[in-house]
Amino acid sequence: MADKLDELNPGRRPKNRGRNKTVNLRMSQEEIDVARTLGNGNVSMGVRWAVRFAHDRHMRPVTLTTLLRSAAVLAAELEATKRV
Repeated sequence: MADKLDELNPGRRPKNRGRNKTVNLRMSQEEIDVARTLGNGNVSMGVRWAVRFAHDRHMRPVTLTTLLRSAAVLAAELEATKRV
């Protein structure tokens, strides 16, 4: 199926590159609010923190490059909101 998608969209970049995968979740507003609080405003990071906390002995630690990349994305988003 992935080959068919690539044929239909030749310039398309795959979403699931590297270790991280894209996942859609259904959450209540309360769960979203809690995840946003845990992730300092970033719902995805809050969900990752909660999963790691619940299952910490079996999770691989976050690499420094992943942490720095996330920090760079967050910094860019914060700078973009200041310009508006």
